[in-house]
Amino acid sequence: MNKIFMTQLRGLLEKTADQEETMEDAARAAAQSIAAGGRFFLHGTGELKGIEAQAFDGADPLPGAVRLTSAEDAGPMEMVWLFADSAESIRPLTENILENGGHVLLVTPEAVEDLPPGSFSLATGVTRGLIPEESGKRTGRPHLLVSLHLYYDLLFLLREILEENDLLEEIEE
Repeated sequence: MNKIFMTQLRGLLEKTADQEETMEDAARAAAQSIAAGGRFFLHGTGELKGIEAQAFDGADPLPGAVRLTSAEDAGPMEMVWLFADSAESIRPLTENILENGGHVLLVTPEAVEDLPPGSFSLATGVTRGLIPEESGKRTGRPHLLVSLHLYYDLLFLLREILEENDLLEEIEE
C-alpha cells in the first residue's frame, strides 16, 4: 500500500508544478501588499490549520504574514492566502474578503474559476483517497501534505521577490 500511496502522491506533487505561473502571480501580489504598507494574511481551515502552524510557529515562517481572524481583518488591496479542503467550505469567507476589496489565493482540491482579477486559485488535486480498499472505499487523502508542498513553493517565491526588492531584511527584523 505504501508504494501505491507514494506513487499517487508523487503524481499529485508533480502536477502542482503546472501551476507555477499562478504561484508566481500570487507571491507577487502578496509582496505588493507588503510593499504598499498593507497587510498580508494567511488562514487554514480544518486539518489545514497545520499550514498556519508552519507559517507562524514553524521553522520556516511566512515573512510579513498575519493570522486572519475574520473576513473584516482584510481591507482593500490586501492579500489573503486561504487553505481549505474544499472551496465550498470557505465560500462565505472568500466572498466577504472580496466584498471588502481584498484579494485571495485559494488553495483547495480543485481550481476555482470565477475569481476576480488579482485573486488566484491553486488546486491540490486531492479529490479522493489515494489508496483503494477491498471494501471499495478509498483512503489516504493527503490534503495537508500537498498543501504544505504548495506553501513551500509559495514561500520560496515570496522570499525571492522580497529579497530582490530589498524588503526581506526589513520584514524579518
